Amino acid sequence: MVSWSDVKEIFYAVGATAGVLALLRPVVETKFQRDQERLAAVRKLLDELSLIQLATRIDNHRQVPDKEFEPFRILTYDRAKNHEGLRFSGPLAKHLLREIDAIIAGYEGLRQYVQVDEWEPRSKKQDDGTEYTIWTFNKAAFRTEDGVKRDYAQHLVEAAEKADEIRRAYQRLQIIGEMHLLEVPLAGWLLKRRFKAHQLA
Repeated sequence: MVSWSDVKEIFYAVGATAGVLALLRPVVETKFQRDQERLAAVRKLLDELSLIQLATRIDNHRQVPDKEFEPFRILTYDRAKNHEGLRFSGPLAKHLLREIDAIIAGYEGLRQYVQVDEWEPRSKKQDDGTEYTIWTFNKAAFRTEDGVKRDYAQHLVEAAEKADEIRRAYQRLQIIGEMHLLEVPLAGWLLKRRFKAHQLA
């Protein structure tokens, strides 16, 4: 049987916890809001449509403009230098950084396929006369030293899979960014459900 003193202790503990949370709430809200602003800048840097089309550009078109890789280069550099824009410190920081690191890992993996001998950088001109670089797949490069043809189709499939890894990590990042502050205590459970619902688990 629970004694009256035990009940008082429980109410005291609940009241003290509520008081501490009330004091901390402005700090948590401020950090949460600042992380949302930093995340908005990351999402502006990485265009979702370009990420969705990247796998198709690789596997079907076999051409990728170099400018498609520039946002990843910026993100990789900023993360390595601990740039302020990626210093998340709010209640969702670990979830945000996990997906940003997944995007960077996907990009570094993709570079092992695209920016290699089998893909050649070529210069092209736009309608206004400005030049840009485009990576073009070179099927002829898939030969052994003896001149025997190697399977290039598998190379393209694997490269497209790396591009899709980047897209999936970005979309998980979007889902994290859509969380409300009140959902944060259940973030681990909610995010697993939402990733699964969008086939991003």
